[in-house]
Amino acid sequence: MHHREIDLVALEDEVSELNDRLQALEADRDFLDHALNSVRNGNEGLEFIKEIAHQLQEIRKIGITKRCQSCSLSLHGWSSHDIY
Repeated sequence: MHHREIDLVALEDEVSELNDRLQALEADRDFLDHALNSVRNGNEGLEFIKEIAHQLQEIRKIGITKRCQSCSLSLHGWSSHDIY
């Protein structure tokens, strides 16, 4: 395979991964919107919603860290598939 073909495959993999992450984030947002609408009728569940939001932030940090590692690998001509 030519270098350009490898770069294209790596780019397609990254776009696919980003699309998956975007869909997951949209689902998280929809869930939180629904939960917040439920909470607006009272304070019940507010702490639960805060905990969910905190855990989602932690999950995003993990995803960002993995993505940064992947970007770093691609700068060196490697892909995450070479490591994982």
